[in-house]
Amino acid sequence: MYLRIAAAALLAGFSSILLNAQDCDPHHKDASKIKVIIASVEFAANDNLPEELRTQLKENVQKTEIGIDADTPDWNWFDELNEVTTESLMNAGYFHAQVHTTPFLIRAQADQRTYALRIDAQAGTLFRLGAVRFENGTVFTEDELRKRARLTIREPFSLARTRRAIESISRLYGTKGYIDVSIEPVMQVDDEKQQIDLTLKLSEEAQYRVGTLEILGMNEATKNRLADRLPPGHILDMSLLKSPRGEDDRYVEIRRNTGEHTADVVVDIRKKSCDQNVAQVNQP
Repeated sequence: MYLRIAAAALLAGFSSILLNAQDCDPHHKDASKIKVIIASVEFAANDNLPEELRTQLKENVQKTEIGIDADTPDWNWFDELNEVTTESLMNAGYFHAQVHTTPFLIRAQADQRTYALRIDAQAGTLFRLGAVRFENGTVFTEDELRKRARLTIREPFSLARTRRAIESISRLYGTKGYIDVSIEPVMQVDDEKQQIDLTLKLSEEAQYRVGTLEILGMNEATKNRLADRLPPGHILDMSLLKSPRGEDDRYVEIRRNTGEHTADVVVDIRKKSCDQNVAQVNQP
């Protein structure tokens, strides 16, 4: 059985969808939303979950932040808790896990609702990672990609580790100017062997070089260091746009010239944005 997960290539840590200032503020809270608190979690007595997995599920559920409108019925946000618990089980290797969550209202206040949660879960078979393959890669060797992915054969199969592998490989490509690389994971599930073979299909796309570089808000020394490392015509190394040691909260904008495969780059530390956000614009 083959399963495909649509996965956009991410330049993790410094590339993301550009957010507005309100969304970027980690301390911003929508005053109109009612906070949902999961005060306690219990499990069905007949489930087959290991105790350490129960503990992990409880932690993941209780740290999930949920905000709802005053007139939102309970069933409307249940799916979010089901997704959290299902993903937790899948990340532990239980790929066919079946989960049902039932919240019970304990207390309702003007600004928050407190619930007890019951989790009915059947973990099913524990699947382990089988073979890991790479397709269509030409820029890096398979050994380089494998080292970057850091996936270990026979470890419990984890969607989270697969995502991290994709992000890590995407960052590697970003150092060589392949800013549009995409990676599609394809999983072959073998129920008899209780393992999942993973193939990462790469579409490397074009390599980009620096067109122009505009740096705003930095002192001259820092500005000159960055300009020296990204001169016009140089391969666009996205890792150089990340703030070293988190020294500033910078806004980065990439304006592609798709015809010439060059990118005009704006780095501005005067604009506050979330975790090295990158706005990317295509130009003919």
